[in-house]
Amino acid sequence: MRNYIKERVKYLEEHGNFSKLKKYKQHNNYTTFDHCISVAKLSLYLAVKFHIKIDKDELVTAALLHDYYLYDWHDFTDKTHTFHGFRHGKTASINAVRDYNINKRQMNAIERHMFPLTLPPTNRMGIIITIADKYCAFKEIFVKKQKVLKNTTYDIPKNRWDT
Repeated sequence: MRNYIKERVKYLEEHGNFSKLKKYKQHNNYTTFDHCISVAKLSLYLAVKFHIKIDKDELVTAALLHDYYLYDWHDFTDKTHTFHGFRHGKTASINAVRDYNINKRQMNAIERHMFPLTLPPTNRMGIIITIADKYCAFKEIFVKKQKVLKNTTYDIPKNRWDT
């Protein structure tokens, strides 16, 4: 699974602004980049573990792009980020359509992943990403990320749901 997601991350970095997520803080000492990778890994794990019939390419892409809003939501001087929890899914979806031409199922999953702050997702992909996002956010808020050694290339951290 790690290589599968790694390849998708590489594609997104080469064909859009996905690398920008590395500069935005998400929860605690995790970046939005870290968070999106964790959500993609857990989403794929859940789909495989529970034998959910789903397009895994679409799932991983949508999970990686679910927080593709491309701004620092901790910057409270910028009033366009007001109500971030309610609005960022739509912003992420607009950016993902512009940069990667995602489909309607992926748009729905991204726009509604913040349920219950938004309408609930209407497809399996959205439900999986919503659950994975909540779990990963909880973990990131309460468990600090281990420090990465300087001068090393980024590697997708191995989690217990890797197979």
